[in-house]
Formats: sequence, structure tokens, C-alpha cells
Amino acid sequence: MQYKVIDSNIIQNKNIVLRLDLNVPMQNTKIVSDIKIQSSLNTINFLLKNANKITILSHFKNPKNQDKNLSLIKIVQYLSKLMLIKVPLITSIEPNHLDSFDKICVLENTRFFQGEYENCSKLGKEFAGLGDIFVQDAFACSHRNHASMNSITNFIPSYMGLNLSKEISVLNKLQANITGKFALAIIGGAKIETKTKLVKTLLKNGYKVFAAGKIGNYISNNLNMFQHESLYLPVDGLNADNKYGVWVNYHDIGQKSLIILKNLIKKADYLVWNGPLGQFEKPEFSNGTKALINLIKENKAYSVAGGGETLSVVKPGTFNHICCAGGAFIAYLSNKNLPGIKNLLTS
Repeated sequence: MQYKVIDSNIIQNKNIVLRLDLNVPMQNTKIVSDIKIQSSLNTINFLLKNANKITILSHFKNPKNQDKNLSLIKIVQYLSKLMLIKVPLITSIEPNHLDSFDKICVLENTRFFQGEYENCSKLGKEFAGLGDIFVQDAFACSHRNHASMNSITNFIPSYMGLNLSKEISVLNKLQANITGKFALAIIGGAKIETKTKLVKTLLKNGYKVFAAGKIGNYISNNLNMFQHESLYLPVDGLNADNKYGVWVNYHDIGQKSLIILKNLIKKADYLVWNGPLGQFEKPEFSNGTKALINLIKENKAYSVAGGGETLSVVKPGTFNHICCAGGAFIAYLSNKNLPGIKNLLTS
């Protein structure tokens, strides 16, 4: 499939509506990780270099109404400091908003607007009215059928941003290039329903899968649903009382399981990691996840990490690519059509 991407089209002196994912983790109003913001800079700078004005759309968390605690103001202030320019936050959709800023502005949390969750056509048209061209660069939100992702594309010429294009290219590589290769997926975390489908799809597509964390425990307890010669599970670990042994449910994997993982990783040509191997947020159950990161760093495989929980434990430089998405990452690898990119195909 071919998509319309901004770097292969001449877009100059236009008013751009740019959908980003600025839904960054925060603690006490401070940004914990700015990976999503940093990954957006290539597209922002590319558009500015070509004399465009940018109105940024993004959500933050899941407000049910206009909750001031879920405003984008702190994130906008961070972006202003990062780019060394003034970036105003506008709170309403006004046709004359272009007169209120020089280069970039940010519209308040898209989920504050009635109709965003419902992919409302009226709201999509109002978002489109903020510019001449829409650029979608929020892969992490691409599985959401929301007005700022989908219906907006019905009213304005629409393109992929540089980051979204890169994400799709990397994930396509993980799907198209594995014939005759040793492809390994390490799946952890707690989202049972979505990760069950992901594990089954990866096995069907020719991956070896090592499953741990809650999804690993679930599979262990439901093996009749997952009989497959390419599926691997922990054989030892720590229980809730921090005792080592062979348990029904693990809170972290043990040394024998790490040996299995090490041998799999040594053989891997392609490696995908999504989700921690245990209850990593507790120090006593974080050793397996930390050991996994070191094993991947030492290996030759083309490696990709993705997922919200995964992002909190990996650092730039550890993997060939770190995907900023969680649900969209899983959905794309599960061969699902994503509403946030389906309208960006070339005709």
C-alpha cells in the first residue's frame, strides 16, 4: 500500500492542521518521558522549513468533560521551551485563530470537544477549517476512530507526517521480510484480550513467541487454546511472596526462563518486544525485564520495542527502533485496519 507522505509532496506556504500524540506520561505536572514530543520534531521542523503555519491537534488522557487538570498547557509550555519559540494554546475553534500566532499554535485537548470520541462529522469539519492541509503524525492514536483522526480527512487534503510514515515502514519490515528468517516476538504485559489476538496472529505469521507477564500466565492456564510448536513460556519465576520456584502465576521470570530467552534471542534476525515480563514497577519483580533489555542490546537482531509500558523502561539507542504506540502497535501487527490511516492512501 502507498500512502501520501509530506516529504514526497510540495507543501509550502500553507496553513497546516497537524495531528500529534502529545499524550505524554506526567507526574505532579512534570513530564516523565518526552519521547513522543521529540519524535514529532522532524515533522514540525520540516513543515516550518517550508514556510507553513501549524495548528497542532492532540489529546491528553481521557477526559469526560473539560477538566482543567487534563489541559495541554504544561505540554505546550514544554514544547515552547524545546523549540525556543512562543507556542500559544488556543481554547476554541475560531476561523480567525491564524492571526493569533506566528509559527505554531496548539488547540486545547481534542477530547474536550463534543463529538471527538464519536468521530463526529461536524467536529471533523470544524477541525479541518483550521487550515488548508491535514497532516496525520500520531501513530499511537491511529486505532482510534475519532474526529481528529478520521472524519477530518473527509474535508481537507490529508497526508502522513514523517514520524507516522517511519512507524509504518518499520512495522511493514517486521511483517514482510521474515520469510526464511528467525523472527522472535517477546510479548508481556497485562492486556489479555488484545495480546491474545496478537500472539495468535504472530504465530500464524511465522514468529516464534515468548509470552510472559499476565499474558504469559493466562496462556499457561489456557494451553488448549494456544497449542503451537513456536510458542514458549516461562518455566520458573517469582511468586507474589518473592519466592523462587515453579508456579502457576509468575510475577517475574526466573533464571531458567532467561536462559530460554537468551538462546532464542541469539538466533533472532528480527525481534519485536511489547510489554514487560512481570510486575516490573516493583523493584523485586523487575530483574527479568532488565535482563531482557541487556540481552537484546548484546544481540545482532533488528529490534523494535513498542507499547506504553515498554516505553517506560527502554532508552533511546537500545533498539533499532522504539515505537511510541501501544494499542496501535498491537493492532497493526495484528493485521487490523486502522481508522487513523485508512484515508491517507494514494488514490
